[in-house]
Amino acid sequence: MKLADFKIYQKKTDELNEAKQAVLDAANGLIEAWTWEYTDNMDDDDRAEYEDSEWLEVVNHEKVTTFDDAEEIIVTMSGGMATPDTETIEDYNKALDALPDLKSDLNKIIKIVDELADNGFTPKSISTSRISISTYLTFDIKDYDRLKELYDGAIDFDDIDEDVHDLNEFELRISDHGVGSFFSMDTNDDVQYNDNNAKLDIYNF
Repeated sequence: MKLADFKIYQKKTDELNEAKQAVLDAANGLIEAWTWEYTDNMDDDDRAEYEDSEWLEVVNHEKVTTFDDAEEIIVTMSGGMATPDTETIEDYNKALDALPDLKSDLNKIIKIVDELADNGFTPKSISTSRISISTYLTFDIKDYDRLKELYDGAIDFDDIDEDVHDLNEFELRISDHGVGSFFSMDTNDDVQYNDNNAKLDIYNF
């Protein structure tokens, strides 16, 4: 596996790119608006008030394409005040700050999957969650007894149905949290996610 295989990673990197684009759009919007204000909507007396202002650097500024340049424009024009434009910077930094921990947890999962494969446990399929790091590995039922023998304690098998051997396959859930639920509009009630699987906590493996 690689980071790009995780839906949550794809989602968070998309959000980061969108946040960066919002900063660029805000900065370029300020350039366009302030250039028009200064060149087309002010008379000479009005312009004289900005003779020594750093805002003049923004007039006719070329379009910005990097976060650092965009941040400089926004900070300059905000005058130290919180604005919708400075909020785009905060949103970008929050999205950026969240990535290292996410990458660290996902790399733990990658190493676990690699270790299992090295020990002869190759999943038939792998699926991932879009809202968390939860990763689901489906194995052939012939792997069940040996997996339990080697990893019982590190992997929790308590929720697997007793008739698991009557099935063709079983599921291993790798995550950092317990199984949750979601609200179903169809039933107007909370629905528990599938709990009939072996469970591996990345912090206890």
